[in-house]
Amino acid sequence: MLDQARLDLERTSITAPFDSRIANINVSVNDRVQVNGPLLSLYSIDDLEVRAQIPSRYLAIIRNSLDHSPGKPLSATAVVDGTPVTLSLARLAGQVNTGRGGIDGLFEVVEGNQVLELGRPIELLLQLPPVTGVYSVPAQALFGSNRIYLIKNERLEGVNVERLGEWQDQQGKSFILVRSPDIKDGEILMSAQLPNAIPGLKVKPVLTH
Repeated sequence: MLDQARLDLERTSITAPFDSRIANINVSVNDRVQVNGPLLSLYSIDDLEVRAQIPSRYLAIIRNSLDHSPGKPLSATAVVDGTPVTLSLARLAGQVNTGRGGIDGLFEVVEGNQVLELGRPIELLLQLPPVTGVYSVPAQALFGSNRIYLIKNERLEGVNVERLGEWQDQQGKSFILVRSPDIKDGEILMSAQLPNAIPGLKVKPVLTH
């Protein structure tokens, strides 16, 4: 009877097969359990992935990067409870869900997995591959969705641009990324929201960095 009691006691100890975090417990103290009945669910914090929807307008750029630069994964960052989290885009989902405006990307967690939990929403910033002929402008410099004003000879000159996305500097300031063949390095951009801005309007620029 003593040997049987020792064997029963050994069988009450459950050891996880890997370092893990408990997600859900299905039983309580003194519950009688059945053979093969679920006791709890757990997951490895080292194998976490983040699923995020990537807008359709960026898919061509991202697919091209994944296909032609497999050794240089696109990186993403997030801040969770004040802790920075670094991720890399591993792959794109093979299915588009109804009513969604893009395809889900699956991100591997490189650093910071200790602050993530299953099902928790976070905000990601994905670093797209570099492109040429692109300028970062303050958000207030954009009129409508595709127009900026350059200052030439103290007069405004309107330029239509293609909006490519957004970018943040190391201080966390946000900028709009635009592209146009009519923009040249060293030109002066009007970065204030002038209510009556029209081409040819005479202005006095105040240069800032």
